[in-house]
Amino acid sequence: MEKYTNGEPKRQPRPKRRVRREETVYTEAKPVNISRFLVRIATVLAVVFAIVFGMSIFFKAEKIEVAGADKYEVSQVQEAAGIIKGTNLLTLNKGQIAGRILGKLPYIKEIRIGIRLPDTVIISVVESAVAYAVEDVSGAWWVLNCEGKIMEKIDASTSGNYPRILGVKLEEPEVSKSAVAYENLQASPDGEGSTVPVTVYNRERLDAALIIAQEMEKNGVLGETATIDVTDMGNIEVWYGRRFQILLGESTELPKKVFYVVRAIFQFDRYQTGILDASFTTWPDEIYHREFD
Repeated sequence: MEKYTNGEPKRQPRPKRRVRREETVYTEAKPVNISRFLVRIATVLAVVFAIVFGMSIFFKAEKIEVAGADKYEVSQVQEAAGIIKGTNLLTLNKGQIAGRILGKLPYIKEIRIGIRLPDTVIISVVESAVAYAVEDVSGAWWVLNCEGKIMEKIDASTSGNYPRILGVKLEEPEVSKSAVAYENLQASPDGEGSTVPVTVYNRERLDAALIIAQEMEKNGVLGETATIDVTDMGNIEVWYGRRFQILLGESTELPKKVFYVVRAIFQFDRYQTGILDASFTTWPDEIYHREFD
């Protein structure tokens, strides 16, 4: 019979369930089977050895392909690489190969070396697009790229075939090495034969000239520059062929100035000539054009 409280049935409480606790069972640890473990290690090592040994037998350099070479013949690049046929492709020292090529073929400025199994080495090169002529202290002329790498010695009569860097001379240039500007000392004003440091170092002039060359190339003007004159670092001057005399003023903001100049040149008709003032002195961030007198 159900009991009622306040008109509602009063239910009997359900008996609580007894929760069965799981007992922890401890088992004795099994001893490690050293022999089985060593067998597994030996098996893995044997598989790795077999793979490496197989690759050393089958993956050998038999072909050398060259891409991107224009100044040099394919055979010249292959010879400069110094890769011996039969060399294991997995043990090729790509750094040494690239170093040999850069040392012997100075017109090459970038190299990528890859392999194509089972037997081919692929050498991709990028050559300097433009070379610039610079005179050394002895009067000899040399060719370098926009990074300042010396590429070859040329006759003075052929220096006009290259864009020329004026206002700085090289000291003991050497093929495949970086150009070094000759630093001359100024005579002391006391007339006693002593010397004083120069106000502007020639290395600054060379650096400015190379920045201009790099920016001209970067902005799509390849080989159109006739001269880069850094004699006066307060009035740097560039000739774009015979069409435009470009006034860059001081060596500040050279990348920006060159960018503005190139953009302006592309907007002119091919018959137009004149002076482009990009010194940013009178007209900040503006190019001023006037006709030749």
